[in-house]
Amino acid sequence: MKKAVKVIIIVVVCLVVLIAAAAVFECNALLNSSIGRASIQGALPADSTVQAVMAYASDHTYDQTYITSDDGLKLFGRIYKTAATTSTWIITIHGYKSDSADILDRSEAFVNQGYNVLAPDMRAHGNSEGAFTGMGWLDRKDVLDWINYIIGLDPDAKIVLYGVSMGGATVMMTSGEDLPPNVVCAVEDCGYTSVHDEFSWQMTQQYSYLPHFPLFNIISLLSKMRAGYSFEEASSVDQLAKCKIPMLFIHGDADTYVPFYMLQQNYDADADPDKQMLVVPGAKHAESYTVAPELYWNTVFSFLNKYGAPGAVAIYD
Repeated sequence: MKKAVKVIIIVVVCLVVLIAAAAVFECNALLNSSIGRASIQGALPADSTVQAVMAYASDHTYDQTYITSDDGLKLFGRIYKTAATTSTWIITIHGYKSDSADILDRSEAFVNQGYNVLAPDMRAHGNSEGAFTGMGWLDRKDVLDWINYIIGLDPDAKIVLYGVSMGGATVMMTSGEDLPPNVVCAVEDCGYTSVHDEFSWQMTQQYSYLPHFPLFNIISLLSKMRAGYSFEEASSVDQLAKCKIPMLFIHGDADTYVPFYMLQQNYDADADPDKQMLVVPGAKHAESYTVAPELYWNTVFSFLNKYGAPGAVAIYD
């Protein structure tokens, strides 16, 4: 009898070990697919084509530049200088599994309006080094380095932070840091409340057949061990509670990728009283500027003018 009990215990322990090993293996695979470096998957806006974006890239010269992050990564950026003389800069921050080329048309709008533009590739994207996507949390420190890079070029620079999707979350997470006075305001477009909230939402949408607990918790723990941050700590909402710059929040009410309800949560969390919200009816994820371009850009440039960052060229009245 004792021998039979011992055998049962051994079998049970082996099964538990096998199940745990399988769970860790699956969680590692999900982590790699979520934040591991991958090929560019960003989608061009609905009214653009690959040829149009490439034509813009070839017709507009830019300076390539690099900085080194606090953890030793070589980060790449493009600098587009406007023809007008100005000390106002926009840092345009791209979205998830994308790169700075994917928002060239937005950068063009700023350049044409009379702004200098710095368009960096976020870590683990494009021409920047890195094994894991920062999802805005690690990137907030990189953006601080890019801010200081611009100030090194122009000590009198007025700097605006602008980001879309993951870039919008990056802007919000950066806003809670100790920013130099050169940073005058920010615009976030369809950013999420936290990495935890966004990945939890995506898991329910794409992996509903998997148990949320404990897999999601294990993935977050593995992220902390391998990438240096947990999903819970990477919070736009928490950072916005420390925000001290004016911010414009933009979201399409048909967005189901970063769900629309996150807009209000982000807006309410912002501690700075100088804030504004733009809801674009019918716009899906990152499509607000193509669904209602006049409303979008008039609102953006009016906001920048209001808070001390006018463009050198008066295109939008």
